[in-house]
Amino acid sequence: MADNHPQDLTNGARINIGDALSCFNAKEYHHIFPRSFLVKKGFKFDEINWLVNICFQPSASNKKISNKQPSEYFAGVIPKEIEMKSSIFATNLLPNMDDTYARDLYYEFADARDRLIYEAAMQKTDEVAEDIGGG
Repeated sequence: MADNHPQDLTNGARINIGDALSCFNAKEYHHIFPRSFLVKKGFKFDEINWLVNICFQPSASNKKISNKQPSEYFAGVIPKEIEMKSSIFATNLLPNMDDTYARDLYYEFADARDRLIYEAAMQKTDEVAEDIGGG
């Protein structure tokens, strides 16, 4: 996911992956569907912490989004300009499914993001294999 040069969900700025992965930010990994929201909905710990529910975000943006559910922050915090929004979604491997976020459909989101992460991993694997084979 870091290889995709993710952009900040709140402003489209490129995220410094070194900072995002630092020990200082260890508790700042952004849960796209917040833990508190999913706990209230009855989801289990392992479902809440699936890789598909995590993305890189700077500490300040993570705090700005806080524990807002996607139906709130996708509509109010993520830039609405189509090209910027599309770029933010693409660089974070987020499915562009406005209705899913508006209705807080976690499993639907998780399935779609799982496919995007899988496809990105397979593409990267193919690139590495080509580099090794063509070297």
